Amino acid sequence: MSKKVFIDCGGLNGCSVRYFLDNFENSNEYEIYTFEPNLDFDETYDEIKNKLGEKFTRYKKAVSNYDGNIIFFKNENNPASNTTNPIKGNKP
Repeated sequence: MSKKVFIDCGGLNGCSVRYFLDNFENSNEYEIYTFEPNLDFDETYDEIKNKLGEKFTRYKKAVSNYDGNIIFFKNENNPASNTTNPIKGNKP
């Protein structure tokens, strides 16, 4: 039997995971992995984890082709636009 996996690279506030769970009738057969470095959404991911248990894993990391540490800056006016450019965002 093959393993079913849903990977969300840039999970923001869990909207993609919630959409997947709500709109795909066999979503309960999947292991779900999401990557989101913004800690502002911890509470949202705690709710998803409580609902899905071991089938859900969140990594508080970003996905990139760069192997190393990067500083992210938040845009307080738009939490979906975190950036590595300090001119476009506020300090972490």
